Amino acid sequence: MTKSCEEGARSPKKCVEPVLSVRDLVIDIVHEGRILRIIDAISFDIYSGEVIDLVGPSGCGKSTLLLTVARLRPKTSGHMSICGRDEQEMDGRS
Repeated sequence: MTKSCEEGARSPKKCVEPVLSVRDLVIDIVHEGRILRIIDAISFDIYSGEVIDLVGPSGCGKSTLLLTVARLRPKTSGHMSICGRDEQEMDGRS
């Protein structure tokens, strides 16, 4: 793991790594016996202090994406890290 914060003038720590990093996230579900790809290789970073909007039509996968990022539903593949710590490290499987 790399050092994620440095001393800053206005605050005790200034983060230089994203708070949330998602890389090549794929989410499949089984619906009526078929595998459906809901999210196909999405990647993004969110840094401290940023505000984002997640918009799209009904049924496009917004809630599925958020539930997966919150680790409340499984992902098919991809990588997520929070404050520089990857999923396996948070699960104690490093």
